[in-house]
Amino acid sequence: MKPDELLYVLNQLYGFDISRKCKTDHIVQAKKVFVQLCWKYGHRLCNYVPVINITHAACIHHQKSFHLIRPVDLHHYNTCIEYFNLPLQTYPSLFALRESNELNAILIKLKELNRQELIDFKRLKLDKYFKEKEFEEKYRLETNK
Repeated sequence: MKPDELLYVLNQLYGFDISRKCKTDHIVQAKKVFVQLCWKYGHRLCNYVPVINITHAACIHHQKSFHLIRPVDLHHYNTCIEYFNLPLQTYPSLFALRESNELNAILIKLKELNRQELIDFKRLKLDKYFKEKEFEEKYRLETNK
């Protein structure tokens, strides 16, 4: 999938030119879809920024705020993944998209920890959390009898 091919398909799906210099919501949301698909597929910014007619900073903002799209935009995102047969995850709903986005952010932060920080995190936070969760489950079972 080339960025200009994606632009053509999205223009057809939306029924307007998404590369127009305009800040109306429907065009901004369409640009978020374009940017996210290019980024997830592995294109470099310098390859798709000129195609969509935005700055590098706006492009990064669109990528980071993709989870704020509307249902119609998610539909077009999934349609493009299927049309180009891309090895990317589709999302059945905005809830699934936002939940996945939040989980990915947590995993990225965990991957940034070094070995000792991970050991400390497990000992100080995770172990405590699971003990409390186990206690609450036992308490709930006993009170429901």
